[in-house]
Amino acid sequence: MSYKPWAAKDNISLAILKYERFKQFMVCVFNTDETFIDDFTSYCMDGLWFGGGGFLELELLTELSGDEISCRPGVHNGLGYNWTCCSRASEHCNRNPLQSSTRPENGAGREVGTREEAEFVEVKPSVRMQMQSLASKQARRKHRNLERMQDHSSVRIEHSLNKKEEKFVARRRKKIQKSLNKLNIPCSDENKVPNIALLGSGGGERAMVGLLGSLDQLQKAGLLDCVLYLSGVSGSTWCMASLYQEPDWSTKLETVKDKIVQRLSGPAVSWGDAFYKLMQYLFQTLSDPKKLNLTYFWAAMVVTTYVKEIDERTLSGQWDQKSKDPFPIYTVIDKQCKQNNDGDPWFEFTPCEAGYSVIGAFVKTSKFGSQFENGRKIKNQPEIDMLYLQALCGSAIADGDFNEKMLWEQIKGTTDVDLQKLWIWGRNYNFLYGMKDEAVPDALQESETRDYIDAGVLLNSPYFSVLREERDIDLIISLDFSEGDPFMTVKEAAEMCKKLNISFPEVNIPNGHSEKPKDFYVFKGQNTPTVIHIPLFNVANCGGEVNIKQWWKEYTTFQGPYSAEKITKLMEFAGQNITNNKDNLLEEIRLATKKKL
Repeated sequence: MSYKPWAAKDNISLAILKYERFKQFMVCVFNTDETFIDDFTSYCMDGLWFGGGGFLELELLTELSGDEISCRPGVHNGLGYNWTCCSRASEHCNRNPLQSSTRPENGAGREVGTREEAEFVEVKPSVRMQMQSLASKQARRKHRNLERMQDHSSVRIEHSLNKKEEKFVARRRKKIQKSLNKLNIPCSDENKVPNIALLGSGGGERAMVGLLGSLDQLQKAGLLDCVLYLSGVSGSTWCMASLYQEPDWSTKLETVKDKIVQRLSGPAVSWGDAFYKLMQYLFQTLSDPKKLNLTYFWAAMVVTTYVKEIDERTLSGQWDQKSKDPFPIYTVIDKQCKQNNDGDPWFEFTPCEAGYSVIGAFVKTSKFGSQFENGRKIKNQPEIDMLYLQALCGSAIADGDFNEKMLWEQIKGTTDVDLQKLWIWGRNYNFLYGMKDEAVPDALQESETRDYIDAGVLLNSPYFSVLREERDIDLIISLDFSEGDPFMTVKEAAEMCKKLNISFPEVNIPNGHSEKPKDFYVFKGQNTPTVIHIPLFNVANCGGEVNIKQWWKEYTTFQGPYSAEKITKLMEFAGQNITNNKDNLLEEIRLATKKKL
């Protein structure tokens, strides 16, 4: 790795610490006598450097000539990340941007909140970065204008696909066309293949394991390569997060499945590691208390007990545009929109964008959580990691309409604490704050922050993520792992779509099927997508009504992590719903294809 000299003001030198994880850099400024002046954080975006505070005074640019400066591999800073030190950082960079404390000048000693000593790498004293004054005010103006363009391009308000998603869909259709031909479903035009969405409902670890078992059998049946979108709620997103750690997981699902099952059947994340992760999350909020919320605790101390890992990757970072897998969509809801019954509660995360599915307002996924005003980013924040995203998606307890009241009843009279002030979940900066756009409801433009929680508390299946008109879905395969009424999600989806004037088939359930559901239902309508509904426990894989109830008792939502035996058994039951209905699925895919030709 190497860097060229940078331009700035006279008689000042720089030392740069590269924060590998988020493309984030810490810049330390020194006088010519080597005394420390200041430090600040900057970010690299498309070849340009941006930052705050003193950084804008220095106006660093990249297109300059000069000798390259070698940089050696970085150090462990005690928080699990790697740095790269340039210039005389080993001698002078005593500050850690993630810590408020300073290090002794000799580089030794233990920093607050760390578990091990951090040592800076040795860098030759002769290595320096010289800086010069900027050529003109015109260069400064151009630099600021480019910065504004980058900020504004992060927010998009329109009913269309993101360009990257659009390109992926075009590539994926070629794979779907080949898959259809292998299944003896003729399709000569890749632009005429049906758009198929596979949905995984919520249901905690039951949904996580059930979705994995279902996907395994879809792959073995040759049907998985027909799927364009994979969307999940709550526990299903835990499965998705595990799968997409592996590039092209759908091409090696047997191996990936065994790896996931082995992890889920193995030891839990240690309490020390979980608590350490919580401290990392909380430290991030020290400089920004507005983002402090209970989801950090939920992620580190609860979600890790089920997924049995601390996944610090990011959604945008782990995605490859040439992926051979279905396009992933993770879903949550806007809590204030749900409670106040205004705006658009349906919120989605994809590798490209995060935003409101119904009104069509999006921000780059890597910028979700950054502070915006009137569509312009005013304070950058690192992208949320996958553990936190799984906690957002799987946080049914965060629903204040029920759980807050229940807990308040239990502690009422024992404390003077106002639970409402503490019951904050999924709080992040609102990228629509201060905007003046008629397409965006006023409520979404007026608040600086919004709270995001488990979508299952409103609808336990991610229908609205795939019902966006621009996604043009022809066939929805809904795998329902919900506890309770086996038809609640599809019935509520139909009712909500009717109110929102979104095309959805009528849902009529035969008498007695709520107690003894079958394993395969199809709902169709004129100018609507076809919806296949598959309840997890049914008369086909369980037997009679008594057996169905027994299985539900064994796999209730709120219980501890499953044993290896329970995981294996549940995967088999979920998989049977696919193997028993392979011909039915093929027929509906064939009809959807025929309808497009």
